[in-house]
Amino acid sequence: MNRDRTPIIINLACGFLAAVFLVFTMFAFSTHAAGLGILTLVLFLAVCIVWIWALKSVHRQVPGSAGGDEAEAVALQFSRLKPKSFRDQIRVCQKQLARLQEKTMAMDQTLHDAFGDSTISIDRFMTGIRRARMLFLANQKQIADRILIFDEEGYRAAVSAGSVPETYQDTFAFIEAKIRENEEILTRIDELNARVQQLTNLPRLEDRSAMRQLDELIEQSGLYGGSKQKTEKEMD
Repeated sequence: MNRDRTPIIINLACGFLAAVFLVFTMFAFSTHAAGLGILTLVLFLAVCIVWIWALKSVHRQVPGSAGGDEAEAVALQFSRLKPKSFRDQIRVCQKQLARLQEKTMAMDQTLHDAFGDSTISIDRFMTGIRRARMLFLANQKQIADRILIFDEEGYRAAVSAGSVPETYQDTFAFIEAKIRENEEILTRIDELNARVQQLTNLPRLEDRSAMRQLDELIEQSGLYGGSKQKTEKEMD
């Protein structure tokens, strides 16, 4: 389902049900049918609660929404790549992108579970995740660009001749290196997710203490700090 239409559908459906139950509630109490009135009032409140929960769930489905369009663009770019020489690499990249989406969603949920409505703590921590996401997508875009300009006919001719020029070998090495780097990013996100989950088992932390621990977790992940300027330049 299109994410842009999901909130509209939720509002229409829940709004309609809420209006119906509210009308029945008013009618029941006006006719002194107290039992029916209480029942419809409970249903009305239940619809309102589900309404709020559903909208929050949709909002949380795309953490770091600024990168959502970029991720979809990269996925579309990979879906259009056809070179058979990179069939396995393309499949791996597509799976990695899907895993990134799942892991960032899980990270977002973990942060909300750990810090509730503490937006400052969540946003401060998600800065590191967004940097990792930018680096990941920049790597995938570079991979797709390399595959796009790859001369597959020339490569196959060179293979048949028994002599593959270094240029072709460099392309394969470059792509494999980027895939390994993205796999490392996915591993780091898993590690950070696990460590934040451990925070939920500690005594309740004051906001400053939580902030310090989040900063330490981000700084310990060397991929984030050192790659910030590089990734921002690559994504321009």
